Amino acid sequence: MESVVPNLQQDQTEFELLQANIANARTNIRRPRVPAPSIRATPIDEVSRSSRLFAMAFPTLFPTGAADPNEGRIRSVKLADWGIHMLRFYDNRFGRHPRFRFFLFNLLLRERARGSARYFIKKNSSLADLSLDELKQQLDDDNNTILNNVVRQGKGLSGTRPFWRAKSTELIAQCRCLPHLSPIFVTFSCADHQ
Repeated sequence: MESVVPNLQQDQTEFELLQANIANARTNIRRPRVPAPSIRATPIDEVSRSSRLFAMAFPTLFPTGAADPNEGRIRSVKLADWGIHMLRFYDNRFGRHPRFRFFLFNLLLRERARGSARYFIKKNSSLADLSLDELKQQLDDDNNTILNNVVRQGKGLSGTRPFWRAKSTELIAQCRCLPHLSPIFVTFSCADHQ
């Protein structure tokens, strides 16, 4: 007690000194920094399935990167089957995520469109060897039927105009085949994507 010299010119209270020390301590805290992901110069190729697309797009759902459908497996798993499993996962975090189900749905639709395009090219082998300029030139010709064939091929892809046109003609055909019944058609199901 005798070795302490009191500071008589102290203009701050002890409470204010403690608050200043706490504020200084908060600003000097070293928080662990998470490095920002690098931006690639080339786009990600989703067709080759070489990159773990879901783990990169949803780091909160796949924190360790495991369970991505593009990860190496003993048996191959279809994307649709994997997506159904993930949406029904026990804690329901994939189904509740605001963007996961739409991202998965978009990938499934694009996969179906690629399959349909592949089938169309195999069926029309004359289109396989065309360059982009030659294909544009053939599409610009008025008397060519390639565009009509492409549109007709799209009727199997749900949500496209040819798909809804085909559904409309099916409904009209059903109504015409039932003339003895009421002309009113009632359904309790909603449209696929509307």
